[in-house]
Amino acid sequence: MKILVFSKPRTRSSFLCDSLSNYYDINNMHEVFNYEPEQNSELKIRYKLLNQYLPQEEITKNYKKHIEATNTKLKESGKCVAKFWPRNLIFAYDGSKIKNEDLFEYEIYLDFNKVLKIEEYDKIYFLDRPIIESAISYSFAKETDNFLFWDQGHLNYVKKKSKNKIIISEKTLYMTNFHIFESIIHHKLREFLIKTKIDFTYLGYDDCKDYVKNNLPSKKTSGYIETNFDYKEIIENYSDLLQIIEHKYNKFSEQLKDIEFI
Repeated sequence: MKILVFSKPRTRSSFLCDSLSNYYDINNMHEVFNYEPEQNSELKIRYKLLNQYLPQEEITKNYKKHIEATNTKLKESGKCVAKFWPRNLIFAYDGSKIKNEDLFEYEIYLDFNKVLKIEEYDKIYFLDRPIIESAISYSFAKETDNFLFWDQGHLNYVKKKSKNKIIISEKTLYMTNFHIFESIIHHKLREFLIKTKIDFTYLGYDDCKDYVKNNLPSKKTSGYIETNFDYKEIIENYSDLLQIIEHKYNKFSEQLKDIEFI
């Protein structure tokens, strides 16, 4: 059994992949398609500034090698579940080429099948969550540096800290731009799957927990804890954040309206 999960951050994808791995007794390859330069290299330092924040000439050479190696690795591993994010098709260029305050200059790989050997998977999932909702969740996770929770003590600590209310910073807002951008690409990917009649199981954020309970029973349990944060109550500048996210979503949607995968 070889499974592919299309997802974006803040969709319960880690929970689903963990559950699939436990139920089918297969390897969880996590975000194996994510490209990251060699440790301690100059490129690694630049990469740390922003996800996929790489110079153009190094993108082409290094990313193609990474994708080839990843596809080979997945083929050799046989039984596994792997996660594919829209950012695996998006690349930002060097900071000197930033065009405006919203986003970096970008390139999107539209030839989908050159990046992903989709015919090699037995089962495909597509996880989704409304863009504005996931962007708010992403902003909070990024600001507090708490994306996943494995124990109740950790969750209680963050909830207690959040009682004083969290202010989403300008830096986090800039990073959230990329989340909004890749979320729109995520929806474009779903359109591509439907158009090309590729069979997949669609799960919304609120569907995932019940789906796992009803379809993937296992003696092993996922280590992830459900959070249920009330962001409206714990984010000080929630109203401003919501307004900014809605504006960026409309702006990027217009930018990407003619993008189609092939």
